[in-house]
Amino acid sequence: MKTITTNLIVLLMPALFLFVGCSNSTDPAPTSGSISGSVTFTGTWPTTGTVSISLNTGWPPTGAPYAFKTIESTNLDLDNKYSYSFENVAFGTYPAIAISWQDPDDSNHATNQHTLGAYGGVYPFVSTYGGTDPTAVTVSNILYELTTINIDADLKYVDACQKQITQGACEALDHCMWYPAESMGPSQTSDGCY
Repeated sequence: MKTITTNLIVLLMPALFLFVGCSNSTDPAPTSGSISGSVTFTGTWPTTGTVSISLNTGWPPTGAPYAFKTIESTNLDLDNKYSYSFENVAFGTYPAIAISWQDPDDSNHATNQHTLGAYGGVYPFVSTYGGTDPTAVTVSNILYELTTINIDADLKYVDACQKQITQGACEALDHCMWYPAESMGPSQTSDGCY
């Protein structure tokens, strides 16, 4: 009789654990999410200016980002990677997560940010200029923990093409091309570097 009771208890234990473990969850539904990943930098870190990562509500950006973080060279690991995380992100679609450098010698908000990289984007990160727009990221009550949003950022883009005023300076940068005004159409009145 003792053996039967012991065997019965041993057989019923897993069922008890299943019953207790499968009870209805009382966890509240998420009301915000998080986005995280890493940024891999190539090139030489700038000696001036500020490098940052931003979560943008529009692309190209026209105002302040939804969220941003400043990145220092000391924040990088031995593989030149920076691990980032945006917490408490409101549900919605964000057109871009971008890395940029702010030129301290340019006070014009329209030209002082130089994009170094963007999630899913290809330089110059705007399709109307021959690049690829960044990939939008959606945070929802179903996809609220995005953990592998990894980005490559190239520090050579600190030297912005649009700021080169001579053909020689433009062509010295391997990511820029010089365009004569006549090739750009009637709205372009001067030669330019893009």
